[in-house]
Amino acid sequence: MTTTDSTTRLARKSQMRAGRLAIWAAAAVVCVVAVGCGSQTLDLVKGERLMATELGPRIGLKASEAKVACPDDLTIEKGARFECTLSTPAGAKLRVRVEQTSDAGDVSFNFVDGEPAKLLNTDNLKTWVTEKLAARFKLDGAAVTVSCPGGVPLQSGGQLSCTANAERQPPATVKLTQTDGEGAVEITGFEADS
Repeated sequence: MTTTDSTTRLARKSQMRAGRLAIWAAAAVVCVVAVGCGSQTLDLVKGERLMATELGPRIGLKASEAKVACPDDLTIEKGARFECTLSTPAGAKLRVRVEQTSDAGDVSFNFVDGEPAKLLNTDNLKTWVTEKLAARFKLDGAAVTVSCPGGVPLQSGGQLSCTANAERQPPATVKLTQTDGEGAVEITGFEADS
């Protein structure tokens, strides 16, 4: 899978600039009173939300399913680097590399090399389950749709469930077990929903 770094500006801006809300108004008031208080900090709430939106779909998750956590109180400094963690509902934790590309709060981010490879390939999994069900029930593969959770860590013995729908058939739950830590799976259960 080819991915590119995402870039955005995370500087917290005052209400005076571009009519935006004062995200750091409380901090600005404190800084006015305190002598020599620090410089601007990155808007991490915005950054974490944007990382979830950009990176979640790359690993089969909706943005709302990807949870990103970054270190607190990072000051704006061109060239500074840090790591955040993207967590999936299935318990995987992937490292995200972030680099500040300007003194205005611009950043670029992407998964640390190899991190998405720690996950079960959901697209391949859906294709495999579809083929197995079509063969088992003598259906046209185009008539079967399968949905599986994204963000599942590779783990021998790990279990997950997918949902299958086929023409003129009730929906079914397909239970799977990972047979190794490299993405091989077997169907261990099949239950038609009523």
